[in-house]
Amino acid sequence: MQSDRSSEENNKTIEKSPLCGLEEQEAIMCLAYIIMGTHNFTPEEFVSYQAMSKKFCSADLDLMQCKSRFYDMLREHKNEDIIKDCIGIIRPKYREMVFAWLVDGVAADAHYTYDEEDYISLLRQEIGISTQMADRIMEVMTIKNKKYKQPRTAD
Repeated sequence: MQSDRSSEENNKTIEKSPLCGLEEQEAIMCLAYIIMGTHNFTPEEFVSYQAMSKKFCSADLDLMQCKSRFYDMLREHKNEDIIKDCIGIIRPKYREMVFAWLVDGVAADAHYTYDEEDYISLLRQEIGISTQMADRIMEVMTIKNKKYKQPRTAD
């Protein structure tokens, strides 16, 4: 009976988040916008998020198209409140995958700023990922991104 209940919870979607009125895909992009520093996108982060957003979101939901809407929300609410609101609208079965995707985007420039680390920590707590699992995800994404940034050598 418990597995039926959790299965229903994973598949159930809330139409709009209570604080910001975001749908699930918009909430994912809003998290990306906050984690990336709202305006300090490195070229690597921008490319990574744009590529991954095509996997998570519909083609017409582009990060930069959402920028003005998110900017207005950030003036009205604290980042922490928006993050909680966004997590609440994302189906539980996708939350860990969204966390990994966000960490991958942050790691695209091969380093984490203090703000990025703080937001990653808050996301981890809100999603309910253990510190050990979050550390592993961060390590893997950092290694992945460093691997692709290394110049290729001729054999």
